[in-house]
Amino acid sequence: SINNSIPGFGVPTGIKTINYSDTGYNVKMVGLKTGFSEGAVERVGLTIPSPYSNIHFHDVIELSIKSQHGDSGSPVFNDALKIIGIIVGGTDRSAYVIPINQILDRFNCILLN
Repeated sequence: SINNSIPGFGVPTGIKTINYSDTGYNVKMVGLKTGFSEGAVERVGLTIPSPYSNIHFHDVIELSIKSQHGDSGSPVFNDALKIIGIIVGGTDRSAYVIPINQILDRFNCILLN
């Protein structure tokens, strides 16, 4: 089923923008493959390659959360259930996140109260 709830946590309460000064900020993820994970922001503003030739993701956030193939699209959030972004890739030691504000801007979306 599709709804606006984070499985096991509830409905998001808004968004949280991550800045360069947020290294060490605690985050959570609920991935399809990995399940629930907790970690912290490691680096901000990375450029990483996508699976497609000559296409890169910019301003990516790196987390100290393991991410498996199949976790892409999973929400990343804080204790207050504010969405930070979605998983776009990872390794056996890191997850890569596109910030939610970039996604909203790209699709010309606004949050309604």
